[in-house]
Amino acid sequence: MKKLILVLAILAVAAPAFALDINLIKLAGNNVQIRYSGADPCNLPRAFALVIDVNGGKADVNGIVSTGSNAYKTGVSTSTSRGYGIYPATITINGAGDVNNWGSPIASAADPLPAGADQNLPSNKLVLEFGSLYSPVHDGTNSPAIDGNLCVLTIDWNSATGDVNINMTGENSYRVSGAANSGIVLEDGTVLTVNKSLTYACAGDPNVNTCWDNVNKCFGQSKGDATCDGSIGFADLVKLKQSFGKAKGQAGYNCCADFNHDNSVGFADLVKLKQNFGTSGYVPSTSTQTCPP
Repeated sequence: MKKLILVLAILAVAAPAFALDINLIKLAGNNVQIRYSGADPCNLPRAFALVIDVNGGKADVNGIVSTGSNAYKTGVSTSTSRGYGIYPATITINGAGDVNNWGSPIASAADPLPAGADQNLPSNKLVLEFGSLYSPVHDGTNSPAIDGNLCVLTIDWNSATGDVNINMTGENSYRVSGAANSGIVLEDGTVLTVNKSLTYACAGDPNVNTCWDNVNKCFGQSKGDATCDGSIGFADLVKLKQSFGKAKGQAGYNCCADFNHDNSVGFADLVKLKQNFGTSGYVPSTSTQTCPP
């Protein structure tokens, strides 16, 4: 019996824990990334339906990045191009069944929309849709990764006159049937909710928008990414140098350079930056995930 209890305990410790999360992440410039993480490789998201609501400060979603490393994916998910690139609302297919255009994550203006939504950019309330198509299912070869980028939005907050609040909720009115804010459908039909927000203040104080919220603002800050641009390098060293020797409450203290979150910038922060110099603050998973049949 003792051996059985020990085996069960080992299995309990070894069992993977999956906590799917989807967030708004501030990138360099005016870019905000919609990123998911922690998906179960045996029960991946099948589709996302999201409402992006920008309010306050007269800001809008100006665009959606379609080229480069931050572009949203188009087409089926493959081992060399994994992700959510199926857009049924805007896809165009010719008479022969060939795809003329995969469309984009911006839902069609002709489809049912929640109150106040405007699908024409610039927009302060936008509905986005993401779906996946791949085979075979459950062997991990062509499926989307368990962490990844859905898209990157460009936000006009440079002309804002006050705080800019970006809210992301699930679109349950017409797309994902379920509780309020339901916006994710998993492979087994389970529905999950989405309710995240990101706030930018116009004040010049770097502590107004703390970089320490790694979930909603900056994944790599605690590793040395003071600029929150997704990489750790000389620009972050400059930020640390400018704030070196300063403590919270003193002029020149920048919480973004306080990597160990002890309310002061010093040698411990320099060590952490040195350890991670030249790396990415956030490294999404690219490994193949396999599931039992």
